Amino acid sequence: CVGCRLRQAGNHPDLFYLVPASDEETSESVAAEVSETSDKAEKAKSKQIVIEHIRQLQSALTLKGHQSACRVVVIDPVEAMYTHTANALLKLLEEPPFGVQFLLISAQAWRILPTILSRSQRVNLRQPQKEEALAWLKTQGVEAPEMLAVVGGQPLEAALRVEQGAQVWLRTVVEDLQVHAHQSPLQVAERWEKWLKSKEMSQTNFALPQLTDWVLRWLYDLSVLCLGGTVRYFP
Repeated sequence: CVGCRLRQAGNHPDLFYLVPASDEETSESVAAEVSETSDKAEKAKSKQIVIEHIRQLQSALTLKGHQSACRVVVIDPVEAMYTHTANALLKLLEEPPFGVQFLLISAQAWRILPTILSRSQRVNLRQPQKEEALAWLKTQGVEAPEMLAVVGGQPLEAALRVEQGAQVWLRTVVEDLQVHAHQSPLQVAERWEKWLKSKEMSQTNFALPQLTDWVLRWLYDLSVLCLGGTVRYFP
């Protein structure tokens, strides 16, 4: 329908996305319509949803819907807000404009203000079973059971990582942990530092936070294995 085509094109006039400032450029969002922000916010490219976006949303919702009276606001992730920003959203939730529905997306609901949670209907989305996830990935042309495991069974995340070329990075990390296990941690760290700073890696989305996350998951699996359990991330 027309609404679906507008949404797919990223310019539905009655659909508003609020995302962290660092994600503005790649998202159809109210934030992207903000032509100017404070110098501080511009320089920081914050990973938070800033209060200017809430104010922009409030202004946009005072107008009538273009297609109908129904409008949808998607905030993803809702926990990516400082307290003052969350309080500004709370005022909007307490007296929402007619016909507006809010979809608050979160993977860390414990970080959301209790006052916001109390005004929301909670819908838990279960993680798909391994077989389901692998079948879906196959329909996307992705054969990556090892990547699905290392991201904790999340098929969308696995597909994104494969698209970014993360399978090569994963093999490099695992091989280094095996082949260079006899070396001191500082020697391995020096090797990885050079690798991450190489011209090849500087042009990718792989950086120290991702590497650290994988090493932590590796250590988690080692701990579980030593206790007689089943490894989760690196089967």
